[in-house]
Amino acid sequence: MTRDPQQWRGGFRAELDDKVSAFADRLDLLRRFPKVVALSAYMRDNLLLNDFGPERVHVIPPFLPRPDTYSPRPNREVPEILFVSQLIHSKGCDQFLKVLAKLRSPFHARIVGDGEERPALETLCQKLGLSDRVEFLGWQSDPMPFYKDADLFLYPLRWQEPFGLVLAECAIHGVPVVTFELGGVTESVLDDENGFLVTPGDLREMTRKVELLLNNATLRERMGQVGHSLVAPHFSEAHFLKGVRRLMESNL
Repeated sequence: MTRDPQQWRGGFRAELDDKVSAFADRLDLLRRFPKVVALSAYMRDNLLLNDFGPERVHVIPPFLPRPDTYSPRPNREVPEILFVSQLIHSKGCDQFLKVLAKLRSPFHARIVGDGEERPALETLCQKLGLSDRVEFLGWQSDPMPFYKDADLFLYPLRWQEPFGLVLAECAIHGVPVVTFELGGVTESVLDDENGFLVTPGDLREMTRKVELLLNNATLRERMGQVGHSLVAPHFSEAHFLKGVRRLMESNL
């Protein structure tokens, strides 16, 4: 869920360099294998753009256990907003706080995760006057209880997520999502179905969508149910095994 913050010293430039510099080596390694498994269609499409033949690339979403039934959230006066991620620039926690500062509706927010930007984020939180409504909970070995208690998930990321594990976990636990339409997030978030996909960088529109969910418990409930019933099966054991079986048969 989160990486040891000591591995991310050096700021955003070092973070970006770390990601970019590894691309060539990873592609060279992948080219040695006759078959490649990608977690999302977005990852597959990027491999195709790098001259991997479509017959070599198989999309198999991961198996993520989910509750058998959807658990409705209490209709509380102060909804709970959740953010789960590394506290690094690409994940957009600073933008998360800036959206919260623009909200007019009551809310409480939890930030689960750690990273090199945490001190700066805590300072920003205080400057924005959010300290009494936002909790920094640090790294958690088991974030699942926080999903189960959340009314909505806000994820204003900057980086094009290849897959977006936290968004799949939101679907599994019936948490509606507001996020930017970047990378592989569309594998887990269906716009206007189990959340809202917003034009990247448009914090004003993102704020509007969050307000809409904060003020409509019925909409939150409907989107949560859609995530659990329609999206979550995409990450079921049966779906995973079907993909593995198809991969094995392709080698016969």
